Amino acid sequence: MRKLGIRNLKREHGGYLCTALEKMTHLRSLIVSSIDPRNEILDVQSISSPPLQLPSLRLRGQLEMVPDWISKLHNLAKLRLSFSNLTDGSFKILQTLPNLKYLGLIGAYNGEKIHFEGGGYQKLKFLYLAGLSHLSTMLIDEGALPVLEGLAMGPCPQLKKVPSGFQHLKYLKELSFAGMTKEFTQRLSQQDHEIVRHVPILRYDGIYDPSDERSYAAWQYQVRPAATVGVKIWSASAGRNSVELSVNVSGTWNFVLDIVPDDSMLHKMVCENKNNKISQHGFIGVP
Repeated sequence: MRKLGIRNLKREHGGYLCTALEKMTHLRSLIVSSIDPRNEILDVQSISSPPLQLPSLRLRGQLEMVPDWISKLHNLAKLRLSFSNLTDGSFKILQTLPNLKYLGLIGAYNGEKIHFEGGGYQKLKFLYLAGLSHLSTMLIDEGALPVLEGLAMGPCPQLKKVPSGFQHLKYLKELSFAGMTKEFTQRLSQQDHEIVRHVPILRYDGIYDPSDERSYAAWQYQVRPAATVGVKIWSASAGRNSVELSVNVSGTWNFVLDIVPDDSMLHKMVCENKNNKISQHGFIGVP
């Protein structure tokens, strides 16, 4: 078996799944979701011999800490964690994964501070951070994320200024913020702009109002590049060089996606609005 997806996993059945996974040595894609991702424990901690060739992993449910066995996945290229309830420092294990290219944390981290330490995430190209409701500080050391090309984040209602260290990300091609506070957005366009002025494409979409609960609910666990609001990419064939889609978003937009080889989650996007001739280029992460 090369691909396995499990939904509605109950906590008491986690041990059985772990035992089965130890026998699936040829697994290439694994998706596991608990029966109630926002509240139910996803018990996948007890794998002693994980599928070492696994390149793609998604875990959706309460983990509280990153399973130790993930550190053994030296071929892991894509990792997405949702509603994991991780705390300070609990995912430092991820920064040493030698081939990780895509990392998504969606409502997965409850800490107040994220520190990307020098030397960490050496091959990461796309970072996706959404629904981090307690995050107030983000630090990026020189030497961390050295080849990062795309970063999308928000809402992060406690983050009041542009994170320190963005100036170290020399290869960053696109930076997207969605549903951030008015204070953050103002600083981004004024006193903090110098930190990100080297980034070719800078997007910020929508403002989160902390006094309005509906405002956060509308943005929760979403990161949406401005050009793709309301758009769902239905499919993309890795066997073609590009996929063309036409959709309606305040006018007619054409999307041309250059598919990165090996079914990567990072896609180059060219977006053109036929009505007003605005063209936007960038990178998006496909869930």
